Amino acid sequence: MNIGIPGRGSRTRTATVQLTDTEVKVAVQSIGGEVHTADDAGTARVLGIRNDADSGVSFVELETAERIVEVAIFEEEGRLLANVDGLTVPLEAWPERLPELLNVWQLRNRANQGALEMVAPLTGVVREVVVSEGDLVQEGSGCIVIEAMKMENMLPSPMDGEVHKVLVEPGQSVRPGTPLIAIEPSEVEEDLTAFDESAPALPGGRLLNAIQRLDVLLDPGTFRELDSGVRHRVADFGLQGRDIPGDGVICGYGKIEGRTVYIYSQDFRQLGGSLGEMHARKICKIADLARQSGFPLIGIHDSGGARIQEGVLSLGGYGEIFKRIVNASGTIPQIACILGPSAGGAVYSPALMDFVVMTESASNMFLTGPRVVKTVTFEDVTADELGGGRVHAETTGVAHFLAKHEAEALKTVRRLVSYLPSRADQSAPKGPTIDPAIRSTPTLLNVVPEDTAQPYDVRDVVREVVDRGSFFEVHGRFAPNICVGFGRMDGEVVGIVANQPVNLAGCLDSNASRKGARFIRMCDAFRIPIVSLVDVPGFLPGKEEEHNGVIAHG
Repeated sequence: MNIGIPGRGSRTRTATVQLTDTEVKVAVQSIGGEVHTADDAGTARVLGIRNDADSGVSFVELETAERIVEVAIFEEEGRLLANVDGLTVPLEAWPERLPELLNVWQLRNRANQGALEMVAPLTGVVREVVVSEGDLVQEGSGCIVIEAMKMENMLPSPMDGEVHKVLVEPGQSVRPGTPLIAIEPSEVEEDLTAFDESAPALPGGRLLNAIQRLDVLLDPGTFRELDSGVRHRVADFGLQGRDIPGDGVICGYGKIEGRTVYIYSQDFRQLGGSLGEMHARKICKIADLARQSGFPLIGIHDSGGARIQEGVLSLGGYGEIFKRIVNASGTIPQIACILGPSAGGAVYSPALMDFVVMTESASNMFLTGPRVVKTVTFEDVTADELGGGRVHAETTGVAHFLAKHEAEALKTVRRLVSYLPSRADQSAPKGPTIDPAIRSTPTLLNVVPEDTAQPYDVRDVVREVVDRGSFFEVHGRFAPNICVGFGRMDGEVVGIVANQPVNLAGCLDSNASRKGARFIRMCDAFRIPIVSLVDVPGFLPGKEEEHNGVIAHG
């Protein structure tokens, strides 16, 4: 079936989208950039078709003899138009049918290809085959675990379908291109861009998706997404023709209590939230915008790590992110909220930020996963035991806050932002002054005992000194022999550093020294005054502390 305007001779190439009983031909004039439609004999390779739900624009990416070009097809005043290189011409092609045809092109053509072989993207060793022949798999569900680049990588299914054949075994070494699993695609047609509200919960009991998390975190109706149309550029290892919305991360800006913040939220439903080249570029752009405009940066982390299909481009992306976080350190507040796995290179960007928030059940941070640990040290350890929220909140000190669930973690971030300035040269926002600055505190007479050998909870003292209900403890579970946090006095934000006699009699050790020093540096960077409450007998004596480097830390 022909479409509309004649082409311009031999330089015109035609891209054909073949459906069940209909044929759509789009021809591109590659010299001069004009778009035409014609029934020419020449063909161009269709690299992909994607649809922007917000704008209603469909994009057809074509590979002609001379170059790759993207044709934007959209409706304006009841007419379908095509645009390439800034030039727009009419496209006469069934206005009521074309969006539907473009929407199902990828799914139908994929179903016509028969069984698809997943291949190894890098040299590595198969650690586990999760699926068996005959199993039904969903797009994005884990199929096989490969250890490569000193990390474990769960390779997801590229589509809905049935496992036709398993081609490798655990312990087998593989090279790039080695066939792993053959999958017979499902023939069910559906809108690739539709979101299924009845989709099961994410692994580990995580209930919110990337967009829902932003709805909980930000003021209603304030989020503005940037670069939603960005897609990956990989044409190998089962990613060719795969549409990964936003390349697995949602980026933009919004408001918390009326104050602007820049934010990115990794989407575990899209290829495990793995970080690839374009994924990293989006995060880098948001970090640059946050620093240039002087607003806080918030990252919601939920990622399986580097996207193994993109190899060194993924690892290079981590380096670019680290660079921006380091450059922005001390100039704008940076907060990481870990709401899922964070493994390998993914753990460093949160650790470089000012604050880390984790949950008790679903958050994990570790450089090497449990299977790698077992392979190297023969030690059986679970993900939570290795790098769960409690471990990092109580033992390592990597996490500043530990929440029971996702919603509480996001509300913790909202409260934290209220104590921080937007940038280093501004003052922290002033709170309500419902607690008179000039008042007596008779309760303190009963809180602090006359006997210096009798312990007491210094947090009771802090709560009496600061404005009522304003104390917000930081690192509350780590090094409990020192207490740090935020409070307000006459509405003004202050940092609190207090020895805690109820733990180790308030003695300082290596962890308490690191905890206190880190908090003081943060307050210094953001011009937050510090109130010190001192009740300390000295440093904790003993061989263990001396060997832990208490001299350097103290």
